[in-house]
Amino acid sequence: MTLQPWQERVVEEKEQLAERLNKLNAFLGSEMALGLPFDERCLLVRQASVMKQYLDILLDRIARFFETATTKGE
Repeated sequence: MTLQPWQERVVEEKEQLAERLNKLNAFLGSEMALGLPFDERCLLVRQASVMKQYLDILLDRIARFFETATTKGE
């Protein structure tokens, strides 16, 4: 199946977001993160949570690209 340009952008966005989320999670598990003020760490944890939700939405959208293609017989 060939993706439309806008679908390719969604896939690229998902890949970039996944990379950023992985880096943030790695940072949150580091000694450096423990040195941050508590409220700053809390904000970063909230940010990671929202990024995960956003990533899940992008994954659902991408899955629908392929479901739609299957139902159209592509």
